[in-house]
Formats: sequence, C-alpha cells, structure tokens
Amino acid sequence: MLLCLDCGKETENGHDLMCCPNCQSTGIPIDTEKLLTVRTSWHELRILVMWAERWASALPDKQESEKMLRIVYRIADRMQQQHLDQECGLTFASELAELRASPYVTGEIEQNVIREIPPERG
Repeated sequence: MLLCLDCGKETENGHDLMCCPNCQSTGIPIDTEKLLTVRTSWHELRILVMWAERWASALPDKQESEKMLRIVYRIADRMQQQHLDQECGLTFASELAELRASPYVTGEIEQNVIREIPPERG
C-alpha cells in the first residue's frame, strides 16, 4: 500500500500510478511496507516536529507553506495516534490550541512562530 502525504489516503501500489488517485498529488508517497520503529523520547520527537512546523511556516509562498504544514501535521497526527498516553501534542499549533481552550487563559494569544492555517474541510 502507498500512503499519500498530501491527502493521507492509502491506495494500492500500482506501477503505472502517476499521481494519487484521490487528490492527484505527484508527491512521493510512503510505502507502508517500509514503516520503521524508532526509539526516541517524546521530547526529542516534539523538537523535530516543531522544527519542521516552523520551517514549513517560514516558506515565503503562502500556498506552498500551507501545503507543507498540512503534511507536517498529518505526519505528527499519525505519530501521536500511536501514543495517546502522552500529556502534550507534538506541534506548536497543538500547544496553542490547548492554551486557547484553557479556562485559565483569557483574551487573545498572540504568536509569531508559525503560520496558522485554517482546518481542512471534508
């Protein structure tokens, strides 16, 4: 099976595929038969994910930046689903969401670390 990083959908591994049948992305998909197990701490993983999130946010092209951020968030979500017992999320955006949902925080939270993107629809 192949996993598209742009839309998150799996598809059969066909040698004649030129793009994702779901979203038409021509990005390189993940071969799900080559998944790895990596031993690291949650903190180390958060650092790597947040660096990727920040790097994607810094792209000058807004459309490309949002596309890369969605890919980073899909990867982070897949990793987080494997470890629901962790106290915090992997991304800066998830920390912002937790802060904004907190009854102890009043008013707007201003930040200039990442580009915030609207949630996907559908």
